Amino acid sequence: MTGRETTSHALSIAGRMADAMTGAPIPAARVTIVQGPAAFEALRAILAAGPEWEQTSERLDRTWTRPDGSYRFLDLPAGLYRLEGSAPYLGSRYGTTQTGSIRVWATRDPAGRIKLDPGDVELPPTRIHGRVTNQVDGEPIAGAKVRLRGDIEVALTGADGGYVLAGLVQGTPTVQVSARSFVTATKATSLAPGQDQSVDISLTPA
Repeated sequence: MTGRETTSHALSIAGRMADAMTGAPIPAARVTIVQGPAAFEALRAILAAGPEWEQTSERLDRTWTRPDGSYRFLDLPAGLYRLEGSAPYLGSRYGTTQTGSIRVWATRDPAGRIKLDPGDVELPPTRIHGRVTNQVDGEPIAGAKVRLRGDIEVALTGADGGYVLAGLVQGTPTVQVSARSFVTATKATSLAPGQDQSVDISLTPA
């Protein structure tokens, strides 16, 4: 004996949380088990009766993603689970999403490993996208500057006139577009958490 005891845990659900548009990992995001098999729900009910349950950050039905967006749940009863992903520390820059059924198998593969269904979660970012065109002929305007009024972040339109403003917060922003030889234009819109709002704007030649 070395004096150190080693506890072996069975990995039950593991995955990665990422931005649904870019695929970039989302660290410090919350993953919650919203539904599980009867054995899991019975255990959750027992633990939830404890005085510290609501204040516990890491618990049977909740964990947080690592810097690379990965997460895991250990030692879950076999059965079907559904997860919910959210990023509360990022405010309304992302919406929430729920997975379909994820199966935790009771059997093992020939190598002795527990079979795992993938548990990847994608969060929808709050963003605005659209195209900027010439009001006269409908042609796209490349190199136009697009921003939210009062914000310093700027997106430049591509050759097709397209732009994307991402990492936004919910509210009622005003999109402002400017380009050389055109009159600056604005357009009001509204954003909910996780919404991908389309805002096309036509500019009048100066």
